[in-house]
Amino acid sequence: MDCRWLQTEQVGPVTCVRFTRPVLLEGDDAETAAEYLLSLVADAGCCRFVVNLERVESLSSSMLGKLITLHKKALPLGGRLALCRVDPRLLQILETVKLSVLIGVYDDEEQALRSFAVTDHPSGSNLGPG
Repeated sequence: MDCRWLQTEQVGPVTCVRFTRPVLLEGDDAETAAEYLLSLVADAGCCRFVVNLERVESLSSSMLGKLITLHKKALPLGGRLALCRVDPRLLQILETVKLSVLIGVYDDEEQALRSFAVTDHPSGSNLGPG
């Protein structure tokens, strides 16, 4: 799978994912990104994610579904998904479909990373956006 336009960095127990070029998460790009993110859970055992959407210009409804799937796969492992640097137009969509209630949305990576420290509990419950 060619994901040269996706960059990952481990920051403690959190996997930060960034797009290295402007991208429309639709069609093949959405499928590639979704497969890559889901493989991080299945193959690498990652369960805490910060996805930086700074370079994402649009999201398909299919990609929104994949983000929900990623979040749901991370929950039983004690993790969750957090989004940051979301374009105001995309944020409006996330809020309209109530995805911002399920998945934490933060201004920047630092804030998103801090949310994991705030929401970590011994029970492994990380359901809130922080």
